[in-house]
Parts: sequence; structure tokens; C-alpha cells
Amino acid sequence: MDDVPRGTIMDRCICLSVELHRLGTRRHVASTQVQTDADSDMIHVSKEILESETLNAIKRLDGEIRDYVNRKTVPGMALFRSGVYLVPVATMEIIDAWLEKTREQRERLVDRFMGEYTISINAARSRLGSLYDENDYPSMHKVRAAFGMETKYIGFSTPDNLKTISSALYRREEAKMAAAVSSATERIVDTLRGEAADLVGEIVERLSSKPGEKPKVFRDSLIGNIRDWLDNLPGRNSITGDIGLGGLAAKIESLLDGVDPQALRDDDRMRAEVAAGFSEIETKLSNMIAVRPTRKVNIDNLDS
Repeated sequence: MDDVPRGTIMDRCICLSVELHRLGTRRHVASTQVQTDADSDMIHVSKEILESETLNAIKRLDGEIRDYVNRKTVPGMALFRSGVYLVPVATMEIIDAWLEKTREQRERLVDRFMGEYTISINAARSRLGSLYDENDYPSMHKVRAAFGMETKYIGFSTPDNLKTISSALYRREEAKMAAAVSSATERIVDTLRGEAADLVGEIVERLSSKPGEKPKVFRDSLIGNIRDWLDNLPGRNSITGDIGLGGLAAKIESLLDGVDPQALRDDDRMRAEVAAGFSEIETKLSNMIAVRPTRKVNIDNLDS
């Protein structure tokens, strides 16, 4: 990774933890309540205790939140548990503003669901029949407490007060931190290069065809996905400053300049030129992606 600048990534990003909670609506059903000639030990049945379009809207919004964070940041699993992301300093305020606006939207949906909760229970009572159990339905207070969207920014460094306790202990922990940051840097670079390789490879596969073979069908999202990835790359790539990837991204943007999906379908010459350009980029990406054993360093669980 000679084209990745030296220096700690922690100068260029902030750790963000995102946790989403909501009411679970699936409950276990005893196998004895199901009529079948199968061995009851082989049967595992569950039921939905209620259906709510508002709750479904909350689930969809949670999916949008995770998708947004994944597109705008890079996973911090090389340093922390799942659910912690590395947010580029360059885009932190934009991301935070979006999350706060979405938090308000989610709260409004939760309030709406709470207003419908009793109605949903009554509807479930008639639909579930003998499987209805009032004990499946928590109180309003407990249901409201089941929902939550928690975001917090996490700082980490070797605690300075360790110096006053033991210089040897401080140096040991400092070395662990350096190893974790180094591992995280490698994984971020590999992740972004791998994403590029997957997107480029898909375009090459869909746009290329053998002599006499009919052009393959592709959706508009084929181009839309890589344009979306390109839009988010500058902020995400600012964490490691991968010059090589940035250069290839510029070439991809140049290849797609003025190109729309329908034109690629209609113009054989354009399709062949774009496919050839992406094929060249695919080869360069393949050479850039490091082949090394997966190494996960978690600062929460490092041995002494």
C-alpha cells in the first residue's frame, strides 16, 4: 500500500456507535399447538403477535439508517464491535445532521405506533384465535421503552493516567493501540478497493459479450450504484487517503461522463468502449488489492 499516506487514521475520523431498538413481534408457539404427524421435537413454530403498517415503516426506516451509515462511513470492526463506524471528519457534520433529522422522523413514527397499539392488539385477538395470549403484549410503558435510536461518538486513545501508574504498562497499551490502528487502516483500504472491484466487475460482466452473443440485459441501477459509490468515496477515502483508489475513481467518473444506461443499451460502440475502459480498471484494481491473511485486532479483547 505504497500509495496510502502514513500517519494515524484517527486524525481524520471519529468513531460513531449506532444502535437501533424496536419492539419484537415474533413469539414462540408450542409444537403441541400444531396438528401434525411429525415428531414434535422437529417442529419449531412462531407467530406474529400483531401487524402494523406503522411498525413496518419503522423497520424500513431502520434499514435506511443502516444503509446510509454504511454508504457514508467505513466499518470500525477492526477496532470495535459491530455497529461502530469510522466517520470521516470531512463529512461528520453532514452525517450527524442527517441522523438527527431521521431520529425525529423515527420518533414521530413511534408515537404514531403507540397511538395504534391497542387497536393492533384487538385486531390480533380476532386473527390469532386460540393462539392469542394477552401475556404476549407488554404494557404501553414497556412497549415505548423498547424503541430507541442511540448514536454516540467514541474517542479512544491510550489513557494518559497509565503513565503515572506504570510507564511499562503505558508503552504496552500504546503498542496495542498502534497495532489496532494499523490493522484498521489496512482493512479500510481493502474494503474500499474491494467495493470498487465488485462494482467494476459487475459492469464489465454485464456490458461485455462474446462475438455473436446478444448484449446482456442490465438495470439502470448498474450505473446508478457506482455513481452513488463515487459520490460517497471522497469522504470515506479521506480517512486513509488512498491515492491509487482516488486515481481509479477519477478514471471511472471520466468513463461515465455523459453516459446514461439507455445509451449503453442502444449504442453498441459506446457499450464496447465503456466495457473496455472498465476492464482495464478491473485489472488495475485486481493488482492493487492486497492478498494477505485476515487479521482482526480488537482493542476491547487484546491479550496482555
